[in-house]
Amino acid sequence: MTIYGLAMPMGREGIEMKWPVLPDFLKRRVRSPGLLMGKHVIAGITFKDGEGREVDHFQTHGRIVEVGNTRGIVLEKADGSGLFHLPPNVDWLKPARPGSYRLRNTGEVVIDPDYLSTTILDSVVPENIERYKAQGFFGTYGPQGG
Repeated sequence: MTIYGLAMPMGREGIEMKWPVLPDFLKRRVRSPGLLMGKHVIAGITFKDGEGREVDHFQTHGRIVEVGNTRGIVLEKADGSGLFHLPPNVDWLKPARPGSYRLRNTGEVVIDPDYLSTTILDSVVPENIERYKAQGFFGTYGPQGG
């Protein structure tokens, strides 16, 4: 499986996997992880099959409640349905322009989010789509241990 915009080894697709990141990632990229706390993020995932055809699309939004190398960038979803995880890579967060954003899957309008996160999953296993929608990229991040 390929995740565009982020290079990582992906042995077998799944939610609970270990993805290596630099141990000092947050020190290098974010002066203070606390600066991201409470920021409003719209996260979108486009799912494509092995032929490159779009098979599904999902968007959610919420506030950042945790930032770390172990659990990634964690959003508390605005609809109250739980947490949504992004990998611990601030490059996944792009500043949003002020304005109104309509979520494609629900029609909900989000006003003035702080960041946007857009991901394309290529060759996704169809049985895993609902897990991505529910939890995002939930896993254990950090250096691979023996």
